[in-house]
Amino acid sequence: MYGFDRLLYLTTSFRAHGRWGDNADILVLSNYNKDIIDHYVGKGLHKRANMVPRKKSKPGAYSWREFLERQENGEITEAEKKLGELRTKWEMNAGYTIWFDEISERNKSVIGLGANRKLSQDNVDSLWAKKGNEILLLNNIAHLKISQLPHTGGRDPLTKRQREVLQWVADGKTVNDIAQIMLLSPVTVEKHLRLAREAFGAATTGQAVRKASILNQLFLIKAV
Repeated sequence: MYGFDRLLYLTTSFRAHGRWGDNADILVLSNYNKDIIDHYVGKGLHKRANMVPRKKSKPGAYSWREFLERQENGEITEAEKKLGELRTKWEMNAGYTIWFDEISERNKSVIGLGANRKLSQDNVDSLWAKKGNEILLLNNIAHLKISQLPHTGGRDPLTKRQREVLQWVADGKTVNDIAQIMLLSPVTVEKHLRLAREAFGAATTGQAVRKASILNQLFLIKAV
């Protein structure tokens, strides 16, 4: 659409100290081949190199022109050189990056829009001058919708029991309360809480509840 036929969207609500944080907490949406995602995200290159570094840019849309020019002039970092090699291999000849506005310092979201292989950056910049506001609006709407959907990032989903015990904890119930409500033993409730903590990589039950809430994993509306 609009000449962009490849995308890579990354979002997390658990970044730490300005960084992306744990890969397992990142939601990745893309139509690139899996090996590309495994290389760029799985090996952590996304934490060291971007076509448009977030620290240099305010929220908004940015052309890849600067990166391409710095690459041609040999002015990029070692990590960016690796990204440049992959860009050539993947035929990412031109594109735009959108850094989304956030409401929390723990949030970080970006989308890279790769242009059709036949288009140059001049072509893309010309297209953006005509349709950029419309493209930016559509991407922001998509980002807001995605942020409202339940997801687990790269982690395994909760089981029905794990979700249920976390919901009762969120409602202020103790282990004994939950055991009586669910007609389970306290030991079984503790087991489900432990597995829920492990599922989220959480150190405490409170942290697991917080993660589940942020990821919209609690009090889900059942499909009719």
